[in-house]
Amino acid sequence: MIDGQGGIRTHETREGPPVFKTGAFNHSATCPVARRDQHTAGEESPVTASPSTITSRMKSDTFVRGADAPWVTTNDVGLHRQILGHGPDLMLVRVDFEPGAVGALHHHPHRQVAYIVSGRFEVTVDDERAELGPGDCFFIAADRVHGVVAPDGGTLIDVFTPAREDFLQPTRRD
Repeated sequence: MIDGQGGIRTHETREGPPVFKTGAFNHSATCPVARRDQHTAGEESPVTASPSTITSRMKSDTFVRGADAPWVTTNDVGLHRQILGHGPDLMLVRVDFEPGAVGALHHHPHRQVAYIVSGRFEVTVDDERAELGPGDCFFIAADRVHGVVAPDGGTLIDVFTPAREDFLQPTRRD
């Protein structure tokens, strides 16, 4: 399959995610890290530098380091949110819950999937309830009422489509 972006092809005959082949790969259009002309004299070329050296020098909308992304206090007591990446139609957010914190029942027009990284969550979606733990997830269709309780605290990774523009408004930062 060719995607029209420099000839990247995927091979999908095995189980698992696609394997990317780099036939007629156009580095300047699709891989800014590998561009040979973006380093200064005396610096190691990005093509031969280690990945950690390259990404530590880069300012990019492509890569987000969790340590650099700000935490925001939400309107719900004991919840802290960190936007890890977003575009107009997709957003990834880490949410930390202190012990006993409640993500109040609410609804929004976005579709959402939440992955439980740690802790135990009592999840309500409309009239359905479940207790979920690490490795579990739940899906919320647009406008369904949902909320969670984290009796012992924990962390969720939320994905929204489209992006939650309300999360991008200025709020109190920790």
